[in-house]
Amino acid sequence: MRKLLSLLTLTILAACMNPYQQFYEPLIQESELKTDARYILNDDLPSIEYVNPESLAARNKALYEDGYYMVGYASFNGSEAGEDLLLAQGKAVKAFKILVSRSYTDTQTKVLQVTTPTTQTTYHTGSAYAGGAYGTYSGTSTTYGRTTTYTPYQVRRYDQDAVFWVKRRKGGSGAHFVEPSPEIKQQNQTNKGMMIDTIIKGGMAYNADFVEKDVIIRIGSDYPITSENITSVFTKYYGENNVEFEFYRNGKPMTKTVDVPERVITE
Repeated sequence: MRKLLSLLTLTILAACMNPYQQFYEPLIQESELKTDARYILNDDLPSIEYVNPESLAARNKALYEDGYYMVGYASFNGSEAGEDLLLAQGKAVKAFKILVSRSYTDTQTKVLQVTTPTTQTTYHTGSAYAGGAYGTYSGTSTTYGRTTTYTPYQVRRYDQDAVFWVKRRKGGSGAHFVEPSPEIKQQNQTNKGMMIDTIIKGGMAYNADFVEKDVIIRIGSDYPITSENITSVFTKYYGENNVEFEFYRNGKPMTKTVDVPERVITE
């Protein structure tokens, strides 16, 4: 019951002004997350890890290596957003882990204006002569108005970044590829190929002893490997054994025979 109440509270909070929701940028659409067998979603609350802004990129890379997958991020500047709002957005996107960094930027002075209604009651007494007789009278009158108070206060502002991660099943290349840098192209004396940027532990690239900055130029009979065809080429060889890879490592051409697993390995 306590867990259910906690989740209901988070749902209500998410409906309020939540900067992690307002500034969230999905990298994978919700429909794909739910239907793609590669992704494992979390129905419980995510864990939160706070890191220095300088360490955020390195921690993102480490999580990718550990089999997590980035599904979205939020970045904004403002007053410090509460952890309850962070958990609410993490729950909404079914993340297992959230990396968070905050960096103080400035303090702003603002003024809180509060207007309240006022009433003033006046009491009246006196005497009067009428019809040959004296008498007294008394009564009240009420005046309505408003009063406004101004209270200065300070708000500390921060650059705030949050990265949301789900888990990913093993399978496929087990690596993330990017275009080779100009320096790598010069070293290899070719513009062709795609460079391994990050390797997932226990995946195909890891088990086949590829290393970061290896540049794959041929897979099987498919040459050259480019950013446009690398996904379709791997799809062609999913589940195939003894597939020959041609690549460059530190400027030297090499070949390696690899068993390419299925796109998704279910356990």
